[in-house]
Amino acid sequence: MQPLITSEASPTYQSLQKATKFTWTIGGTEYECDKKALEKSGLRERYTDFHYIDRGWYAYIYRATDKKELSHWALKVVEKEKWQRRFKQDINNFHLTKGEKAIIQSLEHHDLGPTGVLVIEFADGDMSYRDTPFKKIKTERTFRILARQLLEGVETLDRLGLYHDTLGLFDFLYVNDAGRVKLSGLERAVKNHRLNKEALKVVYSALKPFSRSFKLSDASNDLLSTLEGGKSVAADLLKHEIFTTLPVDLPLEL
Repeated sequence: MQPLITSEASPTYQSLQKATKFTWTIGGTEYECDKKALEKSGLRERYTDFHYIDRGWYAYIYRATDKKELSHWALKVVEKEKWQRRFKQDINNFHLTKGEKAIIQSLEHHDLGPTGVLVIEFADGDMSYRDTPFKKIKTERTFRILARQLLEGVETLDRLGLYHDTLGLFDFLYVNDAGRVKLSGLERAVKNHRLNKEALKVVYSALKPFSRSFKLSDASNDLLSTLEGGKSVAADLLKHEIFTTLPVDLPLEL
């Protein structure tokens, strides 16, 4: 019996490779996948109506519709051969933050060979250029709810020992179904017990423009001044007087 030839240059090896590789078209773009892994994932059977949303820091983002529930989800599609370490880091951090209300949640993830896919909560905007929902914030009350939710995201990172030194406005996403802002970009967060004081500067940048849109109370302006000073931590700021009269888990309705 002749041994199986496995040299990469051999016709047998190449035919085996060709048999397992498959191209999956998502939102008009083709991604190379391992055919068996894709079939096992069930992604094509569960989701439909893919629409390109954005180019993330290391992934392409698509909106997808669950065929059964008709709910919207976001697909993070990763060129895994280039971003293998980040993909694993993203998955690990999603596991670590599972159930945390202030962090974007992951429903499932799949290694499809050359391509990686994470299915996460769909966001309706961010605090950077997809900022349409946030333009509806025009009252002291909604400002305070927003401020608390932003700080809760940073406090969660501190509490779980995740350090995020490249956090940006685009990492704060508004999830309409949850009625709140959630933190994303976990592929760039590392296990480190340093406090996320740099992230508080981003929170300040997110909140400051509202002080020019409508008149804030002295207490809310005091919070902005404290944030600008850069010496506090998120857990302490959540004890600020502007939050004492807000009911727990009050939704941000935009």
